[in-house]
Amino acid sequence: MTSGENRARTAASAAVTLAALALAAGCASAGAGSATTTSGAKASTSPGPDSALIDGTVSSATLARLARLADAAASAEGGVARSAEAVRSTRRAANLAMGGDVVATDPGEAVWAIEVVGKAPFVCDSCSVAPGAKAPQGTVITMVLDASSFTATDSGLSDQVPNLAALGTPVSLPV
Repeated sequence: MTSGENRARTAASAAVTLAALALAAGCASAGAGSATTTSGAKASTSPGPDSALIDGTVSSATLARLARLADAAASAEGGVARSAEAVRSTRRAANLAMGGDVVATDPGEAVWAIEVVGKAPFVCDSCSVAPGAKAPQGTVITMVLDASSFTATDSGLSDQVPNLAALGTPVSLPV
């Protein structure tokens, strides 16, 4: 199964993963809304001042928030994060770098691109699969979050670790 097929098959689990992200970000609910073919829901979070880069560095509040979101995504897919990285980018560039998807959006929309590498494969038990088929699995979760609100817009599951350095200078998240 290709990375693209894994990403498409995880669309059903996106709502679960994004709901977990919303809870980890301190949000009490998640609202429905389609962002791309790789996401089935948006997790709403409150905008905060900690989302900005200060002199090219990430604030400790933003770093902690991104780490919580990475841990929540790993937990939602039944795993534990071994490592995680994040980088500021644009939504279009992030989606292209992390899975090849093209999204119909403002090309300059600021986002956080996050990769979470698992200690063992993540398994999408909540994904819809054909009778007799195995649940999609992969060792890497990818996420795209709106940079100002931390709203999750896109996610995926694959065995390919994206090259976040192609988007900018990634920061390691303490997971």
